[in-house]
Order: sequence, then structure tokens, then C-alpha cells
Amino acid sequence: MGSWRRRPGRCKRRLQVAAVVVAVVAAVGLVLMLGTGEEEATRHNTGARDELGLPAHTLEDGHTPPSMYSVPGTVVMRTGKSEGLLERFLNGRGTLGEIISLDMTHPASSNAHCLHTKTDPSYPVCPHPASLDRHISNQLKTEGVWQARTLALLPVALRSYPSSTLVDIGAHIGVFSLMGAHLGATVVAVEPVYASAVHLHAGATAGDVSEKITILLHAVTREPTQVKLKYKNGNLGGTSVVDVTPQEAESIRSSRPHDVVTSITLDSLAPFINTSVVIVKLDSEGRECEAVLGGHDLLTARFTPYIFMEWTVLANNRHKFNAPCRPHHLREMVQWLSSHGYHAHISKSGAPLNPDKVDTWRAGDIYWRHSTALPLHPSAS
Repeated sequence: MGSWRRRPGRCKRRLQVAAVVVAVVAAVGLVLMLGTGEEEATRHNTGARDELGLPAHTLEDGHTPPSMYSVPGTVVMRTGKSEGLLERFLNGRGTLGEIISLDMTHPASSNAHCLHTKTDPSYPVCPHPASLDRHISNQLKTEGVWQARTLALLPVALRSYPSSTLVDIGAHIGVFSLMGAHLGATVVAVEPVYASAVHLHAGATAGDVSEKITILLHAVTREPTQVKLKYKNGNLGGTSVVDVTPQEAESIRSSRPHDVVTSITLDSLAPFINTSVVIVKLDSEGRECEAVLGGHDLLTARFTPYIFMEWTVLANNRHKFNAPCRPHHLREMVQWLSSHGYHAHISKSGAPLNPDKVDTWRAGDIYWRHSTALPLHPSAS
């Protein structure tokens, strides 16, 4: 009887010891996972396929995008304030204080087939298989150009301001980025789809302009967060991003490492820009207003004569539930740009757009020209 009464106490002590051991192991594991270094820049030449290699991308209907071919290393730069241990834990892996870029010294993919564009200037670009990218890559293969009228404005802009940095948000395979580099501009290309970034890298290597281009593996939103990629069957160029919680991000990343990325702001690109003039191109599948609203500091600190912007998806999606750019966001963007001297024009014709009637704008692509910048169309004022 006496030994039976002592058993609960013994069990309790054993459970307490076990709990302490588990807690210590968990704490050590957490520290190892999150890391303790707060270096300003850390170079990673990792070839680990589970992290930066050949992700098992799956499209909405079960089809698979192109393989990643080679595995370029990456460079990780820590920006902004350092996150504490708790913040990094809550944010999940892929801390929001890091910006990841491709290592442009890595050999390009030997599987990416390149062609020369039918533009002035002509330059190499490396499309996806047409079956996986039926709009951009297919048109490049059949016609040698994509968005001919908008793309024709880029040489005018860069020749008017030759010492510029081209910031290409939603760079895809680099139609705009590569032309900008061949025109002599420094280019910061932001592209969340790793497969497209690899093709951009191949195009830069083929055209011998790798030293002019920085490729960042991120999306751009109003605030830093984590997002998952939402693919469209046969349309890699139409890939969009959707906000996810840290827990959802971790679950997706465990099986599809490249289907989750961190988003950054336009302002956070400042460390990559060494010129006083910046030209911006925005094509982020309905999140263009977020880029502008998260870029006030950059757009005011550097002279930005032109902002090229895809308008169709933005306008078509604005009334959808949970759309990132709702009508009031568009009005906020237009009001801010107008108050800072910008005027909107239709890219195709140069016709001006009335900022008070943004809800009625009908245009595929537009551009914003600062009042002090040179006209892109002779008749544009």
C-alpha cells in the first residue's frame, strides 16, 4: 500500500523532467532553425533542391510548369531593422527582413531556348514553352515581340534619361528588363516565379548583360508579407499572388518550396538603386496600386519621370471580393500620383486620362508621366 501511494509523486516528477527536456530540445531546435546571425549581407551559393532547386510546382488543374533546369545560387541581403526571435518565429521561414536575388555569376540554364526579338534594339530573350505560357512566350515565338506599342516607349524614355535605373516589377522572362539593359540602363527585375527568373537569367547571359541586371525573387505589395503563387493553366505570365498566414506558408513550402515567397515594397528596393533617376514598370496582375502605395519614399526621393502600368487586370478585378486594389485603393493611388505631379496617358496613343474619372478608364496599358518629364508621345502634354 505504501509503495502504491508514492507512485503518483514519482510519475509527476518524471513528467516534469520530461517536459523540461522537451522544452529545451524545442528551444534549441527553434534557435537553429531561425538562426541567430544578423549580418548585413550573407552569400548563399546553395544548390539544395528542396530549398532553391527543382520545386514541384503544380498548376490549378494539376499540370506542371517547366522544370527549373539549373539551380543558380542566391544572395541574401538583410534590410531594414533586425527582427527579434519572436518576430522571426511568427513570420515563419523566409524572414521578411531579407531580400533574395539570383546569383548572376552562375551559369545559365542550358535548357532554355532563346531567340532574338524583332524590336529596336533586338536582343535575346528565352521564352517558356508556348504550351505553358500561351500569351507572352507564344507571341514572342510567333511575332518576335510582346506589347509592341508599350515596349516601343521604353527606348524613348531611356534615351531621354540615359543614366537611369529601370525597376521592372513582374519582370517575367525579362522582355522589358532585357531591353532596358541593352539600352544601357541598370535594371532591378522583381519576379516571384522562379522558372521565369531562370529564363530571365538565361536571356541576360545570352545577351551579355548579366552585370547590368539584378533579379529579385519576390512579389511587391504595400506591406511586407508572405504570399503564395496562384498559377493559371498555360499562362505562367498571368501568375498572381495571394496572401497567406505564416502557418499556411510553412505548410505549402514543405512540399513546394517555390510556391511561397516573401513580398517586399517598392521602397525596399532603394539599396539596389545607385542612380538619381528611376523608371518603373508595373505588371503584377492586379496589385499595381499596392506597389505605388508602398513606394512613396522611393518615388519622391528619386526623380521618376515615367511609371508604366498594366491596367486591364487591375480594372477588371477591382470590384471582386478581397481584390488587393479595390476602387478606393485606385482612387487613393490616383490622388497621390496626381498630387505629386503625375499625369496618366494611354500607352497605345498617348491620350490623356482624366484622374477624376478613373472608374471609367478603358485601356490595356497606361503610363504616368511627371509634369517635368519629356513627353513620350509628340502630342502628349
